[in-house]
Amino acid sequence: MTITTVQQLDMQGILKMIAVALSLPDDLVIDAANSIDISHYQECMTVLALSQTEIGSQITYDSDNEVEIIHSVNELVLSVNAYGSRAFQLISQLISSMSLSFMKQWQRQLKIGFLRSSAINTLSTEKPQQVQVELIFSISNIFKADVYIGESVQIITEVNK
Repeated sequence: MTITTVQQLDMQGILKMIAVALSLPDDLVIDAANSIDISHYQECMTVLALSQTEIGSQITYDSDNEVEIIHSVNELVLSVNAYGSRAFQLISQLISSMSLSFMKQWQRQLKIGFLRSSAINTLSTEKPQQVQVELIFSISNIFKADVYIGESVQIITEVNK
């Protein structure tokens, strides 16, 4: 059986979306899963996929191609950390921009939808300042799995005595 991923989280697309929303260079919005040293940046942002919880799923069967298709709708939580003197402003701007029409279009391309955000948390008052927020999105994951069916079935009946 072969399972194929048709659609799932595009972290590079999300990083690009955040960079565009905040007018930041792409290299200042970093995937936190890559363990990159950020100490040499004056300001930057890191993004980490914290959790993904299934809300519901649907399984359909394509008999012509003998494939099961699994559509899974999930709630995705991203932790976004901003560093630097403008950290709080960047996080505030990011949250506000999620509802703008061009950001909604970008989200549609990524097959995600912004649901809500957590409270903004200041994690460090020392320099550089660190501010954190969780962004919650809905995301649709799609997987296909080959299902091989038999050409014929042999039924044997027995009589119980």
